[in-house]
Amino acid sequence: MKNTLVCVLVLALIAFICFSSSESVNASLKPQSRMRGVKELTSRNFNSYIKKHKYVLVEFYAPWCPHSIENSRNIQRLGKRLLDSKNFKVAKINGDRYNSIAKQVNLDGFPTVYLFVDGKKVEYKGYSLAPRKVVKWARKQIKQ
Repeated sequence: MKNTLVCVLVLALIAFICFSSSESVNASLKPQSRMRGVKELTSRNFNSYIKKHKYVLVEFYAPWCPHSIENSRNIQRLGKRLLDSKNFKVAKINGDRYNSIAKQVNLDGFPTVYLFVDGKKVEYKGYSLAPRKVVKWARKQIKQ
């Protein structure tokens, strides 16, 4: 009887620790809503923003997508790196929430990065969203 009670208490403690820590881990994994140097776009400002700026790199993400969560740090680094650029802007949009914009650009998965040059879309086909690789790719697109 005593062993059974101890076993039940230990299992209850383990379950409590697992569930409480998973909530804090999940909370820390969500893509950050505000990032310095990264404009959060919506269905209201998407079209005007990409028309206003000559070059806009846009990440389409979904808050539930593990790859989007993983790549949010890279987008943040990219935004900081290009913070002072007048012509080149970095933005992100929740493609799951703003489905009309996702349909407009024919989005087929998360995360997806597009470079808009004078409002025209160029898809980033690279696997890595490391800032140096994305900047290198974007420079090639700009020179074409």
